[in-house]
Amino acid sequence: MNKYYGWKSLDNMIASFIPSIKYNITLMVVTLSSFTSVINLLFGLRLQTFIALLVILFVELVSGVYCSLYIRNEPFQSNKMWRFFFKTGVFFAILYVVKQLHNEFSNAFLFSDIFNWMYYFLFTFSISEILISVLENYAEISGKEKEYYTSFIKNKLGKIFGKDGN
Repeated sequence: MNKYYGWKSLDNMIASFIPSIKYNITLMVVTLSSFTSVINLLFGLRLQTFIALLVILFVELVSGVYCSLYIRNEPFQSNKMWRFFFKTGVFFAILYVVKQLHNEFSNAFLFSDIFNWMYYFLFTFSISEILISVLENYAEISGKEKEYYTSFIKNKLGKIFGKDGN
């Protein structure tokens, strides 16, 4: 092995294939890999997408709480917090169901395409709605009307779809 590949021992070769062994982090790497594969299997999301989704959900939660407490001077309401978690749970449940239906019918003519389309449609639609909520919160935090950014988007979309923006 040393002559052709430069490995001095079997341990050296294994460390070349699995460098986490050298740093004693193999268990953490295996755990993270297992977590990401489960997320992908259940929801069809890659790790980066899942992290981005968690970030935007966190931003929505924090900005919403900030707006309630510090902009609108409303008392903290746990039902609004639970409403956020319920909404998030429903989002992930829908993703899970549609992903599993797509997997189940992956070899079925037309059904696979229908569930694949549904998955991407529902994912994109849900993310768009979360982003609109974040933009509403950001507008309020910036001292603007809640509809400031969303009306801009509405006008742009209206031009794309031939509407006058009303």
